[in-house]
Amino acid sequence: MLNILGDLDDDEDEEGEDDNDEGSSIRQESENGEPPRKKRRWLGPTGPGTGTKRGPRKAAPMAPDIARRMGEANTAWLADDPSTAISIALDVIRLNAETYQAWILLATLWDDTGEKAKAANALFYAAHLRPKHMGAWMTAADYCLNQTGPAMETFYPTANECFCFALRQIPNSYEPRIRKARLNVIRGNNPMAVSDFNKALNLIPHDLGILTELATAAFDAGTPRVAIAQYKKTIDHLRSAPDEKGVKFSWDDARTYCSLLEYDDEWETAIKETKSIARWLLGREAETFWDDVVENDCEWDTDDSRRNQIPEYVAGNYPSSTYGDGLVVELRIRLGINRLNIGHFDEAMLHFSYLDPFDERGKQQVHVYSQLFREVSDALFEATYYREALTFYKPLRQVPEIIDTKMLIDMGKCAFELNDLSEAEEYYQAAALDENDMDSRAALAHIYDTQGDKQSAFNMINEIVLLQKDERKRGSRNNNLKTLTSENIRNIEEEGAESFLQPEVVRKGRGRKKSTEPNQRESDRWGYGYKILEAQRLQKEFLTAKRTRDRMRTGDPIATKEWLKAAAELTDDFRRFKAFYPWEKRVLFEGYSKATLVEGYASMTQDLSAMAERLSQDKDIVGSLEDSGESSFEVPDKYRGISFAAWLDCFMEFAICLAREDQLDKAYAMCQAAADSIVWTHSVDDMFVIHLCMCLCSIIASNDQSALTASKYFTKKFQFTTDSYRLTSALARVVHSPISWYSSGPMQKYILRQIKSMDYALVDEASRKKITEKGSYFAVDENGGSIINTDLDINLLMMYGYILYSSNSYSLALNYFFRCYALDPQNPVINLVIGLSYISECLKRQTENRQYGILQGTTFLLAYYDSRKSSEHLEERQEAHYNMARAYHMLGLPHLALPYYQKVLDEVSHRTPRSMREDIVVDTAYNLQQMYTTAGNMELARQITKRWLVI
Repeated sequence: MLNILGDLDDDEDEEGEDDNDEGSSIRQESENGEPPRKKRRWLGPTGPGTGTKRGPRKAAPMAPDIARRMGEANTAWLADDPSTAISIALDVIRLNAETYQAWILLATLWDDTGEKAKAANALFYAAHLRPKHMGAWMTAADYCLNQTGPAMETFYPTANECFCFALRQIPNSYEPRIRKARLNVIRGNNPMAVSDFNKALNLIPHDLGILTELATAAFDAGTPRVAIAQYKKTIDHLRSAPDEKGVKFSWDDARTYCSLLEYDDEWETAIKETKSIARWLLGREAETFWDDVVENDCEWDTDDSRRNQIPEYVAGNYPSSTYGDGLVVELRIRLGINRLNIGHFDEAMLHFSYLDPFDERGKQQVHVYSQLFREVSDALFEATYYREALTFYKPLRQVPEIIDTKMLIDMGKCAFELNDLSEAEEYYQAAALDENDMDSRAALAHIYDTQGDKQSAFNMINEIVLLQKDERKRGSRNNNLKTLTSENIRNIEEEGAESFLQPEVVRKGRGRKKSTEPNQRESDRWGYGYKILEAQRLQKEFLTAKRTRDRMRTGDPIATKEWLKAAAELTDDFRRFKAFYPWEKRVLFEGYSKATLVEGYASMTQDLSAMAERLSQDKDIVGSLEDSGESSFEVPDKYRGISFAAWLDCFMEFAICLAREDQLDKAYAMCQAAADSIVWTHSVDDMFVIHLCMCLCSIIASNDQSALTASKYFTKKFQFTTDSYRLTSALARVVHSPISWYSSGPMQKYILRQIKSMDYALVDEASRKKITEKGSYFAVDENGGSIINTDLDINLLMMYGYILYSSNSYSLALNYFFRCYALDPQNPVINLVIGLSYISECLKRQTENRQYGILQGTTFLLAYYDSRKSSEHLEERQEAHYNMARAYHMLGLPHLALPYYQKVLDEVSHRTPRSMREDIVVDTAYNLQQMYTTAGNMELARQITKRWLVI
């Protein structure tokens, strides 16, 4: 039974007792002959008696009629007459809906009668009558979460509302905050759960249990930074002094924290924090010199051979158990994986060898650390260290519960890359025991084809085709079953259920009549009949797209809608064609096999009815197709009668239209699908067009992140090419969005790696030894060799300087601007950005020698001005005047800015044609208007407005 009434009645009794006590004390003083004590007056903002008492008010006493009815309702309830009690309680609510006790009684009665939804709603309404009482909200939420039985999930929204209302009334309450967070985890709303856990930790910090829950939610939400920040606070707190509550940081907490850093791709930080925390937990926190050892992890070696090379290390200061063997295996493996992520393969293998994959110590560690074996092998596989990955995969065969289809496929890929086809075939055959897996069958077909076993390869392809058909038909069957009626059910029963469930695959038995004709399954071994019908359907879509394309390009909304629908069907068919998307992308397209013959050659520009007629009547054609072997032919350049170039145009135009329709994700998916196809992925020109289309879609959608990500293709494929860096800068300018991503950390790191690669090739061997980290060379020549630069690229240096300048790191930007200045000291743009960097740095609050910095900046600005003011181009002269004026205006020197602003206007005052490229006259006039207005010269401001700002 719902135990609510008793608790709330007790509260009322306590309130009544308070009143009686106060009244009795007043009467007592009167009887003693002393003057009665006055009640306390509450202090307000202007003196006593003007304020209001804070906190929940006492409930008003019930009217006599309401009290009588409530008594009758309670009597009926005790007499086991719930219907009468409910009727009376509803009458009370009809008379006065703010009767709290009536709602509580209704909740109890409805709970007794099994009407859980009504009981929950009654408690929810009752809580609104006492919003400042936390207990009312918690009672309603507890009922929704603990007493609603199997239908609990439907009450989650109500419970969430209870917690929200409670927090709205009492914002800094811990209990509703933490319970709301846990409820959001159950409901799958992990981003909101992360926010609630974070706020709960701000109320009661350093709770390791809540920290763990926050980390779990952060992993699921993909937002680890909030959890990382809370872990850092807790670690700093616990390392500074012992916690008063006895909170101790454990190895499990360390694992969680390091996993968060690893999830956020902060591999170097994860390595540093893992070693630092482990040192702290083992009692060696004083040995801070290990933080400077970043090139290896000799601190955690099992012997002192490498540790003795560190000058600060003194053997014997701490027990040997606090070094190598003191590090738990899980953290050691995490160290190894993070080392592997940053390219330190040898150091990673030292950590991985602790698992003893060859069982040289005879401890059979694979049974104890099977999950760690799997993580290590998967990490090595993703890093393409196939031999080492297979070394860790093989012991896992002793642990059946850890083996799955993906693991077998990965093992097969490792063996295949190591040219061990027989072992690869063994793994793929084991994976093929999964009757729904197509990847293993595709790999087996590739192996059989390599070995020359064409028949086995075709058998595998047939199985893949049948699996694809089954998958499509299952989806079609599920859609059709939703619209079944009694009439078509009878038709299905008459025609046989198989014709409805699997129209293309003829199964044996099931009451089907035997036909005297040859088995259609045998005569059409490759399913050509169905494929021709599919080609005829796509032909209609192709004609629709062709018919509406010109009107779509002019902006006709109806034609655009029709074209988008047809283009979606065509591109989906292309993407479903597995011959264009093999499991190994490095292979080249070599033509169509028997199983894909019709799709490849059935033209959408010609009549297909004759082909379908021959296929249905002439059995010799099908037999000849089956018996024909491979013949020498050129690799086709068409699919369904349309050239691959036209297909690429269709993909790209479809992506652009999707971007215009504000479907940016689908537009990127379309571009990525084109880039993944082996038809285009090996063509530099085609990939150039695809990534250029990605940039265009990003510009249309004003998405700077995707635009700059797509531009990385050009800076990698055409590394150290000036135009690739100019393209990246141009994209950052034309995209109408803030420059936050342009100046973000990932972009800075990427461009800095490019500069390091450029510098590495230009220094001598002695200088190269001092470089701890060098970038990568992405561009290759015709022979596959890396293209290495022979000189400095000013545009690359300038772009990195711009990025630092945009992030307000002016002093750092000057380093790269001066490198450009050393190469081209007369370049006006370089002089301009150097001058602006000096001035912007001087405008910061904490700047030393401000006047000297301004003098330096104006020196470079005047050099820029001298080189521009005599230019033959009107735009460059106006630009020089305007930039000088803005610089002085920014420094608060309007008397120096005014002449330069006036020169901008003088350039076009004598009937000179206005610039058609970048007209800054309006900006200049507006600035002058504001300066005159601020100075109080309204007449000059009016003249400027009338002359230049009136359209």
